[in-house]
Amino acid sequence: MRTEAKTATVRAEPGSGPEPARVLLAVADGGERERMRQQLADQGLPVDVADRGPAAVVKAAAADYRLILLDVAAPQMAGVATCRAIRALPGHRATPILALTAGSEAADRRAYLEAGFTDCVAPPLVAERLLRTVRGGDGGQIPTTPPPDSLDLGAIAAALCISVSAMHDLALLFLEATRRERKALDMALAGRDWAVLRHHGHRFKSTAWTLGAAGLGQRYQQLETCGSDADAARAAALLGDIWRRLERLEAELETGTTTTPPNSG
Repeated sequence: MRTEAKTATVRAEPGSGPEPARVLLAVADGGERERMRQQLADQGLPVDVADRGPAAVVKAAAADYRLILLDVAAPQMAGVATCRAIRALPGHRATPILALTAGSEAADRRAYLEAGFTDCVAPPLVAERLLRTVRGGDGGQIPTTPPPDSLDLGAIAAALCISVSAMHDLALLFLEATRRERKALDMALAGRDWAVLRHHGHRFKSTAWTLGAAGLGQRYQQLETCGSDADAARAAALLGDIWRRLERLEAELETGTTTTPPNSG
């Protein structure tokens, strides 16, 4: 399955450095999990395994994985919620996370991308795709075009073990804080005050990812890299996209079109 967006390759050459690239394999079925683990181990790749979603989150919090494969079919994996919880962890906001699914419909793939997955892969292609993703090449390309933002407050709240109402309040506070700083940021851009722009990107990216707004979080991360007059046009485009995404998220909250209503938890 190919990603048509512009891409940046993640390279990890097993055996070329002090430690081979490590893979987290989160698959519920024991037989399938062992088959895939053995295929990767045969290629010299260290593999950690998890049989449930919470275990995958714990392992991801404790290690720097170059690739994570998540089973999205088994209920005990809670694939979408698990992916969002891992994305909220420091160090895993850009980690390739592949959804292991038999579904091939465009709508299915879009839903997984919105949830924070890098791409989807069907079981017969897993071994080949995993190796290419870790080592680089076509399968190791990660979209740099941000995915759409999707607020599934119920799923994220469950993954983080907090109430949906608390997640809703966090989203409202986040939007209020961004509104307060909009004028100051526009002035910072006009005055080429890169320190202010970078600080804003650094400050808000983590909250955006925690809320499930993956595209917005990526835009904030890109804003954090702007540091000279040569970046002015890029910074202006980033801010314009940030404001549009924030307006759409605010409309979602005001109209109650988030995936889970705020009074459900």
